[in-house]
Amino acid sequence: MLESDISILEIQTKSKDDGSRHESDLQNMSLTVAEHDIVLIQSDLRNKATWLLDMAQGLTHSDHGSVSFMGVKWGTLTSYDDCRLRSRIGRVYDQQIWISNLDVYENIALSELHHTNRCETEIREEIVRLAERMSLRELLTKRPADLHENDLQLAQWVRAFIGSHKLILMSRPEAGVSSEDIQTLIDIVFSAVSEGSGVIWTTTSDERIWRHPRLNAVRRFRILNEQLISVMEGTGEDL
Repeated sequence: MLESDISILEIQTKSKDDGSRHESDLQNMSLTVAEHDIVLIQSDLRNKATWLLDMAQGLTHSDHGSVSFMGVKWGTLTSYDDCRLRSRIGRVYDQQIWISNLDVYENIALSELHHTNRCETEIREEIVRLAERMSLRELLTKRPADLHENDLQLAQWVRAFIGSHKLILMSRPEAGVSSEDIQTLIDIVFSAVSEGSGVIWTTTSDERIWRHPRLNAVRRFRILNEQLISVMEGTGEDL
């Protein structure tokens, strides 16, 4: 993170042993994500990684901490304004989340159509461009139930990266896809970061990600013993 980069996300939590803490909470956590920032987090505790991303998106809250996105503390706005602010966040979920009676294109385009003033032609062209990179164009008119799991995962990538998201949250986006597809994902991530987005990428023990040479220089953390622990850049060792 450069000094000139603008902070997008700030998470602070404190330790509490009074019995009120949720089982997925992370204690004494301080995490800041700025423009052009990639944060890679390894955790075999998927519920804690999901809780962290839910908290970043303002979907859950800690009684012992706070989260600010684009300078606004989650929970201080109306539900409507929270939703509008949340539309600036793209996400790849750990579990597939689709509206079953819409086709894949309609699912992907829904947020952009609802929360932005972009014309549908522009949105469609962007979706098609990204889908073509993943050989998904012919599948956009199908219902989610008709796609294989790996194709749905690729479709999640398209949904997360279309538009001008300031923050992109990814939970095991590499799950179920080929190493070749991962190369495409990393290209897309670096393209988004070059435009000013910040990215949080959570993974388990997938060496294709944790040891990937293009990700050597990114900020790295591990979730261990209910804490977010910094890891030296370019290594797998804890600081």
